[in-house]
Amino acid sequence: MNKNLELIKSEINNLNILSKMNNIDEIIKRSSILIKKYPKIQIFYNFLGSSLEKKNLIYDAEIIYTKSLELDPKNSFALINLGRISRIINDLQKSEELLKKAIDIEPENLFAQLYYGDLKIDQNSFKEAIFIFEKIYKKNKDFQNIIMRLANTYSVIGEFKKAEEYLSLASKKNPKLFAADYRLSNIINYSEKKDHQKLILEKIKNQEFDKLNKHPLFFAIAKSYEDQKDYEEAFKYIELANKERNKLVIGNPLRYEEFFLDKNKEIFSNITFKENVNNDFYKKKLIFIVGLPRSGTTLLHQILSAHSETYGVGESIVLNVFFFKNLVKNDFLKNLKKENKINLESLKEISLKLGKNYDYFDFDVQDLAGVNANGVDLSPNSGTASDDITSLKASAVYTLTPEWELYGSAGQGLHSNDARGTTIHVDPSSGDAVDGVDPLVRSTGVEAGLRGFIDETLNASLSVWQLSLDSELLFVGDAGNTEASRASKRKGAEVALYYQLDHNWSIDLEYAYTDAEFTDAAPEGDHIPGAIKNVVQAGVSAHFDNGLFGSLRARHFGERPLVEDNSITSDASTVFNLRAGYKINNWVLQLDVLNLTDSDAHDIDYYYASRLSTDAQGTETDDIHYHVIEPRTLRATVMYRF
Repeated sequence: MNKNLELIKSEINNLNILSKMNNIDEIIKRSSILIKKYPKIQIFYNFLGSSLEKKNLIYDAEIIYTKSLELDPKNSFALINLGRISRIINDLQKSEELLKKAIDIEPENLFAQLYYGDLKIDQNSFKEAIFIFEKIYKKNKDFQNIIMRLANTYSVIGEFKKAEEYLSLASKKNPKLFAADYRLSNIINYSEKKDHQKLILEKIKNQEFDKLNKHPLFFAIAKSYEDQKDYEEAFKYIELANKERNKLVIGNPLRYEEFFLDKNKEIFSNITFKENVNNDFYKKKLIFIVGLPRSGTTLLHQILSAHSETYGVGESIVLNVFFFKNLVKNDFLKNLKKENKINLESLKEISLKLGKNYDYFDFDVQDLAGVNANGVDLSPNSGTASDDITSLKASAVYTLTPEWELYGSAGQGLHSNDARGTTIHVDPSSGDAVDGVDPLVRSTGVEAGLRGFIDETLNASLSVWQLSLDSELLFVGDAGNTEASRASKRKGAEVALYYQLDHNWSIDLEYAYTDAEFTDAAPEGDHIPGAIKNVVQAGVSAHFDNGLFGSLRARHFGERPLVEDNSITSDASTVFNLRAGYKINNWVLQLDVLNLTDSDAHDIDYYYASRLSTDAQGTETDDIHYHVIEPRTLRATVMYRF
């Protein structure tokens, strides 16, 4: 398996987890770093773009989506999002081109159709927008995003009965969609219809909705009391509505309004339409309809637009485009864009993580032997024990270049001792009283290293580490179990190389060196029996587009001490494994040849005293006891992935 591919899958999974946690800042940092490492992996651009949007960094998102589209011009996700953003910044022509292309590629994509309908509204093509929305709704009646759009669009063109129908439906399908109730309140005359007023009051009193911001409901109920000329109640709920809405406002909204009005004055005083409206449009005679909200300007606009020689452009096209284009020239917006501009090179290059684990163990030991062969009653060794432990962990990553990063980690861990040892009171061999061992043993480790991801073909890492145990577990041959021993320390270094030769072939090499020893002095020595000093793993793998795959792997264990003074050691061993397989649809056919060379190397070695058949009664011989590796073995596997 391509290690780079595995790493990419792991990073995508991590980003999905961060997305579920709504950790937008961390997604931006991580996906930006990943784009540097894997500049051709499009999904990282999508993660970054969508996260920038959530931070309201629209211009930055546009840049990222554009780069994503450059990698794959037919990627519908990038087309849709770039088309949607182009609409937001009023580049309507570009938006239409992108969304049309997305629909051509994926005709059934709901969001491509949805945003294309939104675009038609901006272009004042309301009937075309309704046609698109109705088409979507007929196929997807549970798609709530479409119901509100239909309601709002019907409301704009004055078909209030249809708007009321869809708003009522939206409120019914999602009782928490308070915006539907608010929109409905602007259509209904509550002096005639009081059923909706009753529904709104029930929602206001519903404790299930208390954690939600209810300001749309308060505005809606205020409108109902206004229609009924109960102005005291209307003002009461308007005050509540404003109070709730202000909780959502960041900064000073009045200052924003002041800025907006000042900029309008500045632009309309100093800029002519000829500079900002295309020539074809400028040739037409312009008529402005000016009035206060809800004063009948929309109705007048619709009446005039109905004439065959009149074209209604609406406020969104003329004023919004006009204002936007000129505001861009203003230093304020330029500075704003500059502040919001994401710079992949200047992002924080250090990432820190802290963690805490809590573990609880409960042991219950029941003696079933009674009196053993040595005449020792083992029933006192029955009993229960428990223990808990808290562990702290920390890690840091520092990005040196787009290809290389330093990393370090430190943390506490644990291992559990043999359950029998936690409740033991008598020695099974002699019957002498003994003390039990601690159920849980503390471990402490640190690691630091350098890793690189070069052009998606080479993944390399070098690390040094150290691990300390408060008590080492050792196998005791004559007892046939493990026992808690002295404190120990291990330190070592690891090197790993994964190289993608081409589209099909890859090679990998891993080497680990370990120096293991007991930390307290003892006459028998400080070497840890069974601790391997040198380990090497290597392999070559192939994956073909026709479904064939295979690999050849080698594993080498160096010699290891079998006694504390290192006077007795095991032999080194090398084993080869071969794999070949075929993937077809969801089926995987696989054949493994384990121990390809039929090596008789030892899988494990121990050194302890035992009595041989040739030994006299009461005598024992110290010798190596070992288990030979499994002989050459064929294993066939058939898998189906759902």
